[in-house]
Amino acid sequence: MNNLVLVLAGFLFSINAFAELSEVKNFGKNPGSLKMFVYTPKNVKKSAPLVVLLHGCAQSAKQYDDETGFAHMAEKTGAVLLLPEQSSSNNIQSCFNWFEPGDITRGKGEAASIINMVNHLQEKKIASKKRVFISGLSAGGAMSAVMLALYPDKFAGGGLVAGVPFGCARSMFAGFTCMRSVNKTPEQWTSLVKKAFEHRGSYPKVIIFQGTSDPFVSPKNANELLEQWGGLHKASNEELVLDNNKIVHKTYKNSKGQSKVDVVMLKGMSHGHPIDMSSGCGSSGQWVIDHGVCAAEMMSKFFNLKR
Repeated sequence: MNNLVLVLAGFLFSINAFAELSEVKNFGKNPGSLKMFVYTPKNVKKSAPLVVLLHGCAQSAKQYDDETGFAHMAEKTGAVLLLPEQSSSNNIQSCFNWFEPGDITRGKGEAASIINMVNHLQEKKIASKKRVFISGLSAGGAMSAVMLALYPDKFAGGGLVAGVPFGCARSMFAGFTCMRSVNKTPEQWTSLVKKAFEHRGSYPKVIIFQGTSDPFVSPKNANELLEQWGGLHKASNEELVLDNNKIVHKTYKNSKGQSKVDVVMLKGMSHGHPIDMSSGCGSSGQWVIDHGVCAAEMMSKFFNLKR
């Protein structure tokens, strides 16, 4: 039995296919009072790619790994999944507090708890230090943007589903206003990220998913997210990837021709995470929508995840 398997066994990580999530209780400081769950695919390799998944409101970690298609994606790519979980004691709807100053500051609150989970897996040689990605839905999508802004030195990319730009709200009331869309200039959006953490390196690449009929998060937020992350990357060269009866997929490249921000508008889709049950991607669940589009698969290609 190699050292990696010993570590996984010691932390109750299952390595058989389609295993249940395993909870890790002693991962370090936890100022945000979050729970930590891990999904480990079959035949996992040492220092595997890591995808952090942040559930939406009224969801749990266990409702977010398989229903969204990410567990299937993990088995195909060999990526380890980290699923932090919110509690109703922190937020009555079990939403990540993406609008609370104490939770969206580097080194504090929920943001610190999530990064300490990442650090724990990296210290145990379970997760790569360079191939770390994050994705989330709704409040989880907004919190994913927070993590990308606060820790651009830790993440290589992000997938934001029905999310909002970083810095658009610093209170619950402002959060509701932000969801209905707040219009800022690209310069204003990028300034909020730059002020959050002084970063000299490159920023994470981002793929954005947004339903055009979302009644909770205005579709306009997709453009605001584009302005924020496209502005950071100076990615202004727009190219159409696909336009059919389900999606409009565009990519935005920097001056070197590198795709840094993708935007996927899901035609006629409401609020939720898109899956494609016909291809084996995901299953029905709360805030999970069979739109014939597998966002988990699209993210894995965008992140270049493969065994």
